[in-house]
Amino acid sequence: MATPPLLVRMAERPDLVDLVNRKVDEIMWGGAHLDVDTRRILQEEVFPDVLPRG
Repeated sequence: MATPPLLVRMAERPDLVDLVNRKVDEIMWGGAHLDVDTRRILQEEVFPDVLPRG
């Protein structure tokens, strides 16, 4: 579980992106607004191996 601002900050760190893509099955996000464009980038480009939920 993470907030959208935290996911964006994680996306800036290649080591965390790699770790999340290898170890996490699903990301649940909430607690803050996540615009459509940022969600698409996080889902398709940054964390493509993780099933997003929000």
